[in-house]
Amino acid sequence: KDAGVTIFADTKLPNFNFLKLEDIKRALPLIDFITPNEDEAKYFTGKNEPSEMADVFLSYGIKNVVIKLGGKGCYFKNTEIELSLPALNIDAVDATGAGDCFVAGLASELIRGASIKDALKFANACGAKDASGAALINFSTLSGAKIIGLQPFFTNFKGSIAKFDITAILVMAPIAIASMMEHIGDISAISATVGEKFIEDPGLHRTLIGDGLATSFSALFGGPANTTYGENTGVLVLSGVYDPKVVRLAAIYAIVLSFSPAFAALINTMPAAIIGGVSFILYGMISAIGVRNIVENRVDFSNSRNLIIGAVILVCGLGFTNGLSLFGGKVTLTSLAIASIVGIVLNAVLPGKDYEFGSDISGGKSGNLGTY
Repeated sequence: KDAGVTIFADTKLPNFNFLKLEDIKRALPLIDFITPNEDEAKYFTGKNEPSEMADVFLSYGIKNVVIKLGGKGCYFKNTEIELSLPALNIDAVDATGAGDCFVAGLASELIRGASIKDALKFANACGAKDASGAALINFSTLSGAKIIGLQPFFTNFKGSIAKFDITAILVMAPIAIASMMEHIGDISAISATVGEKFIEDPGLHRTLIGDGLATSFSALFGGPANTTYGENTGVLVLSGVYDPKVVRLAAIYAIVLSFSPAFAALINTMPAAIIGGVSFILYGMISAIGVRNIVENRVDFSNSRNLIIGAVILVCGLGFTNGLSLFGGKVTLTSLAIASIVGIVLNAVLPGKDYEFGSDISGGKSGNLGTY
């Protein structure tokens, strides 16, 4: 306040305690605009009419009261004027976030110097735009997108070919280790999902070579790594479709559609919230499949060796939130890569290993460093 800042307070119904205005009355006179919705205003004031609700807020020293009334518009009151503005006539799709858009519109217009009436009109429009669904899906990017477009290696082949530099190669080569760790984990998860032993047939030596060749060919033209992706394991679980022919068809469709900037723009219209929801399921599936692998392979966590390896993997995977930077920050290993590498190294160096690929060398008995 000493700096002359205008303070807005957008209220929220308390979840964990019964907060009342009386509990925060010392802070209320500092508020320039309070913007509760109708339910929040009823809770805090105990009144049912907007004018009566506003009077209660004003009595605590708040300078301006704006009550959001949803489909009925909004109500404004201070010690000098009183206004009621109707809502815009729209087909409401989802009112989530409409109140936040209203407050943002109100604040931005008042900061620009608009009158309170004009600011409220703009705020109503912002809230209505969100509720109508217009803020969820935006097709404006489609208007300038071409139906067909060629990748740079078609239009500028010479300029698209990779230039070999030993320094760049030495810096990037260690990332291959992380990629291989991810590949092994993905193949194990997919094997468990579809009920096959892909580690044996076709074998890791073939799948790793396939990954390496595909990534090398892609990198030659500046493309991304063509490694396995854990998200696909989640798709397999959700869809129940395991036929390789489907994957091959999907690859063909992806190649064909990559020549259409318009299709890429259409995909980008998908709301981030939708992508986020799908990601929750996919990444959750990946984690659940990993746990299932441990259970199905009867990993003995009363064995201190297995317990130590599992504990270190979890700490690395969850603790290195920003990864680990190498070579002066030129290469960063993600937490997943760190956890994978550390787990493999520990499994190789700690004594008492009770499993060897392709055979049970312990006859079902678990070697250990002592049990708990």
